[in-house]
Amino acid sequence: MNINYLIIAFGELDISPLTIAIMVALTSLTFAAAAISSFKLFKFGPEDK
Repeated sequence: MNINYLIIAFGELDISPLTIAIMVALTSLTFAAAAISSFKLFKFGPEDK
């Protein structure tokens, strides 16, 4: 298998699939951390009256 088919080119930048996977994983973890942190700011339940 030719590795050049797996490389994504943005102009002069050649980005490997591993780099894209790492970027997607870090972005997802950051989004999840922000969502969990924001969700904890809101209190839900009957004791919040």
